[in-house]
Amino acid sequence: MRLSITCAVLFFLSVAGSTYGQKTNNEEARLRSLRSLIDGITSIHLGELQEAIAQLKAALKADPNNDAAAFCLSQLAFKMGDYNSALSLAEKSTQLAPHNVWYWEWLAQLYLHQHRLQEAVNAYWQAIRTGRAPTKMYFTLLEICKVAHMWDQALTALDTLEQKLGTSPPIYAERAYILLARNQPSLALQTIQEGLERFPTDTTLMLGKV
Repeated sequence: MRLSITCAVLFFLSVAGSTYGQKTNNEEARLRSLRSLIDGITSIHLGELQEAIAQLKAALKADPNNDAAAFCLSQLAFKMGDYNSALSLAEKSTQLAPHNVWYWEWLAQLYLHQHRLQEAVNAYWQAIRTGRAPTKMYFTLLEICKVAHMWDQALTALDTLEQKLGTSPPIYAERAYILLARNQPSLALQTIQEGLERFPTDTTLMLGKV
């Protein structure tokens, strides 16, 4: 059991983009912290959450730069209802490993839980800037901007999504919707017309024209 979980931890460190598996100046502290991290994740798999929290805290005490331990502790804190600690630990993990897309997504979700929409949007932008964000994060960012009526940022998010996926009838329709929400009906109509010229048989844009 411990061997398989150890392998899972090492895989997590690799896939999640954690720098923690890399050598540091204080090798002894790093190894002690890594052992506590493995023990903590083992306890999570066994359902021993209080023991996991203690071990993950020990990992951070041994080496405060253990971003994976901060991330795991943040998720446990949220599960235990300690939302403030969850947020501060998530912020810490992104500070320690700003290239980690999953840390940014988790931080964004915590901001959403507290209805801090602008900060959630900022976190999603950081996730996208890592260059590792899956397509779903682009759509999530766009939808948050629309729900929050952040129309300028919604338009920027749509432009970014178009750069990733290419131009399509739904992109034209979405842009027209955002332009209408920004009280720019003439630009919205122009967008629909341009879309129909490029995709003359698409029913999405035909409905937008009606």
